[in-house]
Amino acid sequence: MALLALALFAAFVPGHGDGRSGGVLSTPHDVALKIKPDPDGTSQLSFLVYGDGGAEYTISNDNNGALRIESGEKLCLEVKTASSSEAKDATSLLQLSSEPAIQITNLLRATDRSRQLLNSRRRTTGRKLLAPVKPVDVALADLITTSGRFNVSGGYIASTSSGNVKIAGVRQWKMILHEDFHRGTVGDWENQGDQFPLPDDNGISTCVKVTSPNADYFLGSYGNMEAVKTYLLPAHTRVRVKARLHFFDDWNGEIVYLKIGGNIVWSKAHKWCNKIITTMCAAGEGEHEAGNPTISICGNPHFPDTLSVPLDAIVSHTGVELEVAVGSNVKSAQATWGMDDLEIYIM
Repeated sequence: MALLALALFAAFVPGHGDGRSGGVLSTPHDVALKIKPDPDGTSQLSFLVYGDGGAEYTISNDNNGALRIESGEKLCLEVKTASSSEAKDATSLLQLSSEPAIQITNLLRATDRSRQLLNSRRRTTGRKLLAPVKPVDVALADLITTSGRFNVSGGYIASTSSGNVKIAGVRQWKMILHEDFHRGTVGDWENQGDQFPLPDDNGISTCVKVTSPNADYFLGSYGNMEAVKTYLLPAHTRVRVKARLHFFDDWNGEIVYLKIGGNIVWSKAHKWCNKIITTMCAAGEGEHEAGNPTISICGNPHFPDTLSVPLDAIVSHTGVELEVAVGSNVKSAQATWGMDDLEIYIM
């Protein structure tokens, strides 16, 4: 535990250990110091830091998963780690593409119940459940407290599925899923509705005329129908869903909506032209013409498109399963919609 404290200490003492003028070390590098604990398993180390802003610091380990760095009565850093039993029971749920070149973008921690549910619902879409995580000699932080700035270099902060992040006493949202709908990563979306013919499930499109491996794809484009998918979530009390919506061509006040568990929680109406004389809204045939800022990206070149309209909805939710449905009541055969960058957060 003392080794961890010394590694983190540089983040809380300005000008010390960072290679700047006045620091203890002239160049950045790690320092290792082993401390023999007392018979009860606790340990404590006190030391002085000289110079501007210097003070006396104490590093202590209570042998119960808590490490603290203190200066006088000020708590500089506290790290409480998960118990070994919690670490052994942890399992990982990963969504993998059948194409090895695609990056893994979905990482959840799931309960055994979640794994059983997913197994019963899984289809041949390239999804795989990995075996339970083998215990490793790395402790998971249940609580990290600091009175000042906390720097994370070369990585990210990861918590247990039930862990929380607070900044200035305010609990923060945790993003547990991001779907960018790139080729080879889309699965488990089911299309429902009145559109005829109903498009194939998991359909994606791009507005790039000459496709490439780096082209930006989105879910759709769709018309009068819903795209539905069910996710399995860790323990939570609220859910936040965010995405970007695209409106293509002949929209006349119809809506795109988001349903959670079958209930509409967000909607957005759209008209391709809000002027009395529609010729004032005409698209520039794919180019920005003088005095006409509209542009057609996809579909009919005579209708301007509206891209990246933000979708953002927060709902109370506690269940393991989250059913997400995005759809529209648009009737025109020349109006379609798409969705990109779906993000799911929990709290």
